[in-house]
Amino acid sequence: MINIHINGEATTLCKTSTMADALEQYVEAKSTFAAALNGEFVARDDYNHTQLKSGDSIDVMLPIQGG
Repeated sequence: MINIHINGEATTLCKTSTMADALEQYVEAKSTFAAALNGEFVARDDYNHTQLKSGDSIDVMLPIQGG
């Protein structure tokens, strides 16, 4: 098991988890969002290939609408 943070909230995942696995638990699949791993933006196409390790921090940014 590994311990990571998503938007500051601690969570535990299995040690083979990818960024896609972590995001699947945090945001809806069809949501529009951007995500960064340890302060570096990660392209959506790379979520399935980005292996997480204990201590990683994911920031999820959702769009803000207004008018």
